[in-house]
Amino acid sequence: MVFSEQITMKAARVNAGYSLTEAAALLGISRSTLCRWENGESKVKENKKQNLAEVYRMDPRMIKFDAVKEKKDDK
Repeated sequence: MVFSEQITMKAARVNAGYSLTEAAALLGISRSTLCRWENGESKVKENKKQNLAEVYRMDPRMIKFDAVKEKKDDK
């Protein structure tokens, strides 16, 4: 089930009151990994989705994990 009112991973982190560095430390990942997840440059592994939701105190179904990075046209 997908909720119509999902929020981005970054919004979930900010709402939980964590900086990028703080959240990464709580999740046991690097700051750059979390940044790539939030920017849609890398996918969140299934086993980390629940962990992330717990750290942010949210239902995992409320977090949009599949952010798509927009590609810029090379002109």
